[in-house]
Amino acid sequence: MRRIGVYFCGLCLLLVIGLPVLAKNPKQATRPAVKGEWAAMVKQCNLTADQQTAVNDKVKAMNAALTDWDAKNKDQVDKLKADIKAAKEANDKAKLKDLNAQQKTLMTGRDAIQQQSRREIMTLLTPEQQQTWAVYQLQIEVKRHFNKAKLTDDQLAKIKPLCENTQQGLAKLTAGEAKGRKALMNKLFADVAQQILTDDQRALMTAKPAPKNQPK
Repeated sequence: MRRIGVYFCGLCLLLVIGLPVLAKNPKQATRPAVKGEWAAMVKQCNLTADQQTAVNDKVKAMNAALTDWDAKNKDQVDKLKADIKAAKEANDKAKLKDLNAQQKTLMTGRDAIQQQSRREIMTLLTPEQQQTWAVYQLQIEVKRHFNKAKLTDDQLAKIKPLCENTQQGLAKLTAGEAKGRKALMNKLFADVAQQILTDDQRALMTAKPAPKNQPK
């Protein structure tokens, strides 16, 4: 009877010690987190767990399709790159124009994979999340455009309302209205330059780059 009691106490002790270990190391499958642009989407749009899983699956499928396309078209892509390089070195403008057109046509298939995947990912978001993501992308575009000005965090915060107003106009355009989009983006850049940038930053934006190989 005493041995049974000792055995029972020992078993209980093992369970008490072992439970924290099991809690810290649960044996459940975990999905790899998305990275880059898609990680930003998770954060900016506050995606739910289910949305994150769905986005992750779409991104994985897109990457697999792109890898497959790259493998199937590698020889043709490499040859075009080499031919374009040779045409540039020979300053053969006519041939270069033809080769660039060939490259653009070839890459249409790869671009289609990305565009379709992005459309599918956007359908996973609510209308509010789609709006949030569109505005965020505009902010990134503005930041890239004014890269030389080195915008501060305070300035980036002030840019957001301008991007929201621009997005309202962009949302009314059809997919083929490239001129309309360009006009709205130019207005956004002009508003940022006039309302947000300092005089020094505007000077930086218009300054010409120093000539290369300039003697010291």
